[in-house]
Amino acid sequence: MVLLIVAISAIALSIVQSESRHWSHVELASAAGLGLISLLFFIARSRVIETPLVDLDLFRNATYSFVNLASLTFGAALSMMFFGYFFFLTGVWHYSLTRAGLAVTPGPLLVIPVAIIAGRLAARQGHRPFLVGGALIHAAGSLWFALVAGPEPAYLTSWLPGVLLSGIGVGMVLPALSAAAVNRLPEDQYAVGSAVNQAIRQIGSLLGVTFIVLLVGHMNPSRSDFARAYAIQVALAIVTALLCLRVSTRPQATKPRWHRHDASAEKPCRGGIEMTL
Repeated sequence: MVLLIVAISAIALSIVQSESRHWSHVELASAAGLGLISLLFFIARSRVIETPLVDLDLFRNATYSFVNLASLTFGAALSMMFFGYFFFLTGVWHYSLTRAGLAVTPGPLLVIPVAIIAGRLAARQGHRPFLVGGALIHAAGSLWFALVAGPEPAYLTSWLPGVLLSGIGVGMVLPALSAAAVNRLPEDQYAVGSAVNQAIRQIGSLLGVTFIVLLVGHMNPSRSDFARAYAIQVALAIVTALLCLRVSTRPQATKPRWHRHDASAEKPCRGGIEMTL
């Protein structure tokens, strides 16, 4: 656990402070190197000890591996989107934090009904269509903000549609990732498989926050500062969709078991014919 904490925090530090005047390039490169070495040592150690923090055998399952990669990329895209909302609304449109929170609310509210409907359909049809479709809808939401939301406030016409698209995408993808992660795992690996998936998604969220802080987390950001952030969000969502093409959780059709009447098994008895099915 300590190795994983050092690895992720050192990498995040090197990204966040990459444009800081208080850190030299040598110091940042050393932090990034420490993070990568810690991560590699964590993986190597997990392969040899009897009870590792993360059981790497889980990743022999192809669906589980691709779902976790998708959880990493979508977690980053989701965090960039959410924190980017507030940076944009308060920095570019000069909303108060309260007003910005209310402006964002329709998206999260839409996640709940979409997740319920998508979850029921995914249980019958498999998770792939909802993961791929939801990721592409999420990409469309980020693209909307990149192309439509300008420096002048126009909530109903340039902001609300993008928030609604993002809410639909998140509602389709986020619960489906958690369900698909354990769909093909043995029952005795459900708990650890789900925990590892959630941890990977949180690592993705941390990296997403790191990137958005680096790109727009400074005083008085302008509309143009968000162009790179939107491009990265779209790219991450598209990568998520591509990864989810390899997810296979469609329920396998089973033939009904019919009880066949065996005429040869009929035998007389006192009350008539005794029939054995």
